[in-house]
Amino acid sequence: MQDMKAINFLCISLLVLMISCGEKKDSVGKKTPPAEIVTPEQMKEVLVDVLLTEGAIGTAEMKHHDIKYQALHYYSYILKKHKMTNQQFNENFNYYAGDVDQMEKIINDVISELSEKEGMIRKK
Repeated sequence: MQDMKAINFLCISLLVLMISCGEKKDSVGKKTPPAEIVTPEQMKEVLVDVLLTEGAIGTAEMKHHDIKYQALHYYSYILKKHKMTNQQFNENFNYYAGDVDQMEKIINDVISELSEKEGMIRKK
């Protein structure tokens, strides 16, 4: 139960952060998409991995492991897994953050997937 509260807190914090980010617009006032835009589904998958990694790092901090090394390793793996660079992730994140409705849907999908994973783990 406490794990779910932590996940929800992270997701809400992430949503607030995304909403507060600025957005690039073209001359007509539309958001300018990144050169290599990912789909909302792909962004959801990346964010699920990021939040799972945040949980793993938090657990490692509690056990006093070398967090900086682990975090660098985990985040590098996530970007490699999703075939993204750090710049591509940031551009896509900021792009979707500029569309509150789209980002809210992505965050809700992230929460649903994390809840589903938690349910599967609890059944074992």
